[in-house]
Amino acid sequence: MKRFVSVLLAFCLTLSLVGVAFAQPGNSITLNEAKTLALRKDEEVILSFVPPSSGNYKVTVAAVEKACIEVLVYCGSPDDNGLGEGIVITTPETSYKGLYIKPLIKVLDADETEITYLNAKKGREISISIADKTSMGDEIYCQYGFEGLIDLFTPSEVKVTIENAELENMKPGDKHHCGHKDTFEFIPDRHGKYRFKSNLAEGADPQIKIYSCDGFVGGADNAETNSSDLNFDVTLTLDAGETYIVECENNAENGETFEPIGSFDVAVEEIITEKTITATVVSINKSRAILDVGVTGNPEKIRFVTPDGASMTLTPDSPKVNSVLYNDGISVWNVALPIYVDEQTYSVYAKINSQWSEYFATVTLNAPADDVSLKSFDITDDIDGVIYQGVNNLTFTTGTDVTKVQLMKDGNTWSYSDSSMYEDIDGVRVWTVKMNFTKLGNNAYDIRIRGNKTAFIAVDTLKVLVYSN
Repeated sequence: MKRFVSVLLAFCLTLSLVGVAFAQPGNSITLNEAKTLALRKDEEVILSFVPPSSGNYKVTVAAVEKACIEVLVYCGSPDDNGLGEGIVITTPETSYKGLYIKPLIKVLDADETEITYLNAKKGREISISIADKTSMGDEIYCQYGFEGLIDLFTPSEVKVTIENAELENMKPGDKHHCGHKDTFEFIPDRHGKYRFKSNLAEGADPQIKIYSCDGFVGGADNAETNSSDLNFDVTLTLDAGETYIVECENNAENGETFEPIGSFDVAVEEIITEKTITATVVSINKSRAILDVGVTGNPEKIRFVTPDGASMTLTPDSPKVNSVLYNDGISVWNVALPIYVDEQTYSVYAKINSQWSEYFATVTLNAPADDVSLKSFDITDDIDGVIYQGVNNLTFTTGTDVTKVQLMKDGNTWSYSDSSMYEDIDGVRVWTVKMNFTKLGNNAYDIRIRGNKTAFIAVDTLKVLVYSN
């Protein structure tokens, strides 16, 4: 079958180079229009389509009756030979600049279709060539001893439609399954090299063709080697933000039923030449740190590893990940990490194209020291340092890590620790408490404070003169 298809392709290339008889350029087709064409023997009709907007389009050529045709879709207007502007055909590589599909004769049963997906720019003309190949079909089938099929080739009647298309989007690192023929879109995040690889199941014959809005970009198949069970592995330099059409096809088929044999997966990976990871502390307190982790490329995961080997792996959906932004080839992960110790060092790795990086960034988180201090104190009810016997209001301003304030005199203590007694305001803790002063005259109280991690610390002395009411 492959040899036969190759012969068809060779015939088609020859015919494309010398021109086609009865060419009828000048017809046009609009979006969602169904145009029926009745082709005479060996006649070619060229339809012009002007996209109303930039995007993906689906070109469908359906046979009304059994037809032997060649379909070409290309950018630009037809020239005197019926080929698009800037098209270059070379052999044996069979590279087609400007073409959206390679020229190939198709025998279509009634209601069978030939579908081409393409990406087009608004207002930039697309040409669709449909040529009857009855004579060539007769000649080739006779050469291979299929005389009984000659009568099947009658002048071709086909219906052509063009519609908007939504295609599955390929992402680096993702795998996409292909059974017979599947088409995807790929939009690179940045300019660079991208590698398309297949992973076949037994018996499959994977092929790939990649197109831009300017036509064929590159691809790989086994047609020239006449071999199946070979994976393709194609590396191309692609532009950031451009939409590329990726056509994957399994050419292995049952010789009797012509059903496809096997299937394969296709994946794309970005070839990273500049390999960098950065980790920057945005903010930190005693309970958590906010970091920005910058990675060249588009990683699936990042991992924080401590010197003793403990690790924490994050994905974009992890609760600790606040956001992931991609700009100009750099992914920036904003993450929140809990603080468990006063100082912790991490090595930060990234998983790109399903592989963990050997390069890494190092970041050290230094939790702020506890603020266990007395800023100021005041007796709210005093008058020039004089208070009256009984209950008075006191105010202490401390660091936010003070958990208890205590007054001490002659072995007696008055402690204040309830959270209702303080309020954190502008980075300090303001305590408002009551104290019953019973002893008249001059009194001195030691002021002591403590935190969760400290014992009591004597920090100052409260001196008051108590008068009788």
